[in-house]
Amino acid sequence: MAASPPDHIGKDTLVGWAWKPGFGRSPVPGTQAQAGALVEAWVKTGGGVS
Repeated sequence: MAASPPDHIGKDTLVGWAWKPGFGRSPVPGTQAQAGALVEAWVKTGGGVS
């Protein structure tokens, strides 16, 4: 079973690469936990994929 969008964004190690991209690359702003929380709030307020 696939992870929910908040879990995928907030906990998946491949997605987490965006915040730890390696030498010579700039990470995206914020943290992976913050991104997961934003997606969770979005889903709870009616967002989502149909």
